[in-house]
Amino acid sequence: MIDMRLPLDRVIEQLRIVRKWIPSIKIILLYEQNLPDLINEIIEYRISGFLQIGIDYRVFEKALHVVVCRGELWFPHRLICKIFDTLSSWQNPSCAFPQRDIVLTKSEQEIIKLVTKGLTNKQIAQQLTVSPETVKKHLKSVFIKTGVRNRSQLVFGYFSGISDFK
Repeated sequence: MIDMRLPLDRVIEQLRIVRKWIPSIKIILLYEQNLPDLINEIIEYRISGFLQIGIDYRVFEKALHVVVCRGELWFPHRLICKIFDTLSSWQNPSCAFPQRDIVLTKSEQEIIKLVTKGLTNKQIAQQLTVSPETVKKHLKSVFIKTGVRNRSQLVFGYFSGISDFK
């Protein structure tokens, strides 16, 4: 965990050092009230989460479990939206996944597009008038076909060049 109350240049230096010496470590940034504008750093240093200082201990405990034990990401919704906006604005992003033909069903393609908009499984299910279990089933199939392990990797891959689905 790195405290964002430090000067920004020190935070970035700590990120650089930690990522260099322990590449696989999960990094969570702690912030006060306002979310820092660190989209490029989040991507470059593979930040795993953002937690607001002073949050309820149960939320803190859950976030740690999600990041450390399950290998998933923990970000405030508005930060996820900023990340999506940044990724979608890149003109020539480098490809995060090997180029290959990936054949997806129409339903899988629709679900991916909704995931990239930041919708939850429940919201996707409501929009497509299917059950959340159906959404989960399609997402699992997409994960297998694309080789990603979670939604964040799927979104990053989508905006990084594996969007040429057939």
